[in-house]
Amino acid sequence: IIDNTGKFFLSGNYSDPMMNTDIESIVEYCLSGKQSHVQIGSNGSLRRPDVWYNLGKMMRKHYEKHRRWNSVLFAIDGLEDTNPIYRVNSKWWKIMENAKAFIDGGGFAEWKYIVFEHNEHQVEKAEQLSKEMGFITFNKILSMRFVDWFGKVRKDTEVVRSTKEDVTQYIQDGNDEIHCDAIERNGIFVTDKGMVLPCCWVGNEMGYNWQVDKISKHDYGAKHLKKSYPDWEYELNALEHGINNVMEHPIWEDLTNLWGLGQPLMCYRQCGKKLDDIKQQTIHKNALD
Repeated sequence: IIDNTGKFFLSGNYSDPMMNTDIESIVEYCLSGKQSHVQIGSNGSLRRPDVWYNLGKMMRKHYEKHRRWNSVLFAIDGLEDTNPIYRVNSKWWKIMENAKAFIDGGGFAEWKYIVFEHNEHQVEKAEQLSKEMGFITFNKILSMRFVDWFGKVRKDTEVVRSTKEDVTQYIQDGNDEIHCDAIERNGIFVTDKGMVLPCCWVGNEMGYNWQVDKISKHDYGAKHLKKSYPDWEYELNALEHGINNVMEHPIWEDLTNLWGLGQPLMCYRQCGKKLDDIKQQTIHKNALD
């Protein structure tokens, strides 16, 4: 499988990838594939600078040998006074120290900046800082996390979304047909517990929300799947059955049949109405010198 895998994205679906004390050996293993490359998503506030330096050095060495892109996508939402408002308890000096170490090691660093009302006045300063530090891209984001299932801006959040740009204008018009990005990319998502699922969005639903019955009353597709496959946690676990066997499970045919009904809601949100947190919220991305 690994020799037929292109991109590995180590995401913060559950906690932060840098929490894993084996992160260096995990990245090394991912890079051992014949055509593989790696991106890590992190808030940058964890681990010592030497770990980040070693990751940068490892990724740069792999890039120079194979010319396949590797990077860390640092989620930094503001400057010293504003970043901790959303990234609670993160330490600015620690993030800057780790980012510098990664870049000094030769790593390609990207800056992802979610725009809120409390930090939208600092976007230009943050972008300038990213250039000075050696980040290769700066990504300005309008988060879809503050939009409900049906595209309306939520009012019940603890932080206030950006006020300068209308996030709903980035929702695609159309007939709301679900076209699965995971199928298009030929991708899968593996949870921290070993479940194999189509993508990180479905991974969040089935890996966590289903377990605590946190399912919307409108999400009858998810309710149907959970009722039909009560042992989904065990049956979809690759540690028990292997990746290939999980991918042949009958739940996936049932899932695709639900798409014609605009269900489950997470599939409708991400690949139907296109509230995708990657495709639709990236408003500004510069390749930096």
